[in-house]
Amino acid sequence: AGLKISITKIQEVPPWKYLGWKMTEKTVTPQKIQLQTSVNTLQDSQQLLGEINWVRPVLGITNDELAPLFNLLRGSCVINSPRTLTPEAGAALDKVMECLQRQQAHHCIPEKPFFFAILGEKMQLCGLIFQRNPSERHPLLIIEWVFLPYRFPKTIFTVLEMIAQILIKARTRLLSLAGQEFGVLYLPLKKDDLDWAMQMHCKCKILQIALLNFPDISSVHYPAHKLLQANLSFREKPMLSRESLNTITVFTDGSGRCHKSVVTWLNQTAKTWESDIQIVEGSPQIVELAAVV
Repeated sequence: AGLKISITKIQEVPPWKYLGWKMTEKTVTPQKIQLQTSVNTLQDSQQLLGEINWVRPVLGITNDELAPLFNLLRGSCVINSPRTLTPEAGAALDKVMECLQRQQAHHCIPEKPFFFAILGEKMQLCGLIFQRNPSERHPLLIIEWVFLPYRFPKTIFTVLEMIAQILIKARTRLLSLAGQEFGVLYLPLKKDDLDWAMQMHCKCKILQIALLNFPDISSVHYPAHKLLQANLSFREKPMLSRESLNTITVFTDGSGRCHKSVVTWLNQTAKTWESDIQIVEGSPQIVELAAVV
């Protein structure tokens, strides 16, 4: 209805620029490779993290690497409340700038299968959607990184819950991108631990839901590529028992008001009660968690 495309807007040769991205025949990078690094208020922090979050799926910057920057959001919620870059936040920002200069993603090859690997050396996990093209000098094609929210929906978020949530997010994302399932899912579990998780219907239901109707292979054997191996840390199954153990029974409690974490148990030899009391800063949940761990 009268819509006309300006001839000057038509891009016939690479690099093509579209919605903030610069695309060559094989790769995708952000057009913008500079960030506003002056942080004086909460609003500055929010804008900086908003720009970083927009390019994270291509750059692969993890939650652990961004933690010092996320910490700038803590404190007063007033939009012009003061904020200052800490040395740790400055180092994290330098890491982001380095990634902006050198990181890139690749165009997918429609006729080749997609793979997904869960990675992460520290507390939080992330994932990588990739393809393999043996004819290329660098056969691993990075399509997109997948991240969980920095703040978990509850205080204690188990490794299996983390794996399940990132699987659900990745499978949903690939259906949107390519309308298909992954050829292989690579999980950071030992084979015995994965078998255990799939058999524990009550404790690991979330992982079974995440893999529901998955038609292909779930593997614990990652491809021999340095990017995958360098960011891989196998997770052990939870040290839990559904039955009482023949050992000392320990009672724990914590008080958020006085910040005391308490552990008490019966000394079987002396038949007297013993206790360990620690002062722990933080929320009531953190105080109670300190008593348990």
